[in-house]
Amino acid sequence: MGYEKLEGNLDQFDETLSRLGVKFEADSLIKKDFETAREFLGDRTALAEPELRAKWDERFKEFYHSQIVVSRLTDAVRVLRGQANLKSRLTQVLGGSLTQDFRPEASKDYFYELELAALWKECGFEVDLAEPDVVISGNGLSGPLGVACKYPSSWKQIHDHVSKGYRQITRHGYEGLVAIGLEQLVCDGMVNYLDFRQNEKSPLQIMERATSEMMTNLIAARARDYPAELPIDGLMLTMSAVGILGNPPQLASAHYATLQCDQNNPRYSDFGVLYRAMSTHYRTGENRL
Repeated sequence: MGYEKLEGNLDQFDETLSRLGVKFEADSLIKKDFETAREFLGDRTALAEPELRAKWDERFKEFYHSQIVVSRLTDAVRVLRGQANLKSRLTQVLGGSLTQDFRPEASKDYFYELELAALWKECGFEVDLAEPDVVISGNGLSGPLGVACKYPSSWKQIHDHVSKGYRQITRHGYEGLVAIGLEQLVCDGMVNYLDFRQNEKSPLQIMERATSEMMTNLIAARARDYPAELPIDGLMLTMSAVGILGNPPQLASAHYATLQCDQNNPRYSDFGVLYRAMSTHYRTGENRL
């Protein structure tokens, strides 16, 4: 994301919070991220390049984490700013931390819902921030799809999340899928920062392998160890992360999703529509922040 776009997103974010009557708590960690981002943007105008580098090279980790938080959150809010239920979801997000340290936080669970909803809206679908978590419609779908979004912090939680997600979708009268974000599992322990340049494979290749292997393992384990539970049929595994890439180095975001659905699922064609739209959206690969 260019700094001009970030400044524009910040203006829209401020307007949205004011309109919704939502405020940061005084001790909010996310509030500190926004203060750091605004300080840096101000310094870009006020300081010469040598002074700017001297000041922020010493604060790289702080800069890195704040840029990720502010860029991702303001981008999602910009896309979803007209949503009826945005206030309640946003209040839940702002109550914790969104730092990309891959540590569990309830705020990250709620943000996963917002970020997926924003993605699907950018793909051309209509979205509603409603139970089961997000409802998608339009853009070639034969009818609404209910999505239950889960963001586990332990490998042991996944099958329970899948089962709860399917029950959640059925309880609210939808057909749909469960979406599970794998970042806290795959990237566990990476608390400082990600440097995409340290691996011969691109981040997209790494994410493709991680999500594909996990899907294969989940399907096999489900049939073997959880015979009383519904089999996996309508499951999306996603990964999203920001790291350092390129020369000169810049922050870049990478996203990937793997989708499973049986051919006899009545919404098989709709899942294909959804997946193709997401694939097209992701096609540019790593995106500079």
